[in-house]
Amino acid sequence: MKQAEDGILSPHRVLDLTDERGTLCGKILDELGADVIKVEPPGGSPARRIGSFYHDEVNLEKSLRWLSLNTGKRSVCIDIETADGQAVFRRLAVTADLIVELFSPGYMDDRRQMHEPDRAEAAR
Repeated sequence: MKQAEDGILSPHRVLDLTDERGTLCGKILDELGADVIKVEPPGGSPARRIGSFYHDEVNLEKSLRWLSLNTGKRSVCIDIETADGQAVFRRLAVTADLIVELFSPGYMDDRRQMHEPDRAEAAR
């Protein structure tokens, strides 16, 4: 866990829902001190499947690109396609200052209730 003096963004929490095209953004925010939580789909992020792999062993936990761009981040698996997953995401989103995502235009609009927390939850 980062200490309060670890960077200009240290008081802020970021939810990173990006794929391989956006992991660098989350890495930069982490290096600036933000508490970055990588939200992965069931089975893990597709970025975990991009090589090179440590000792050339193809394994979701050994992608060197993944490891280099996601060190410092915490990670959680949430299926945002399901109602239960959307409820979990809403509870997590209430705690976030920023959500970084790279979905197709309209994807999050179709799931507006997912990222617009209940006003009572937000007040907590």
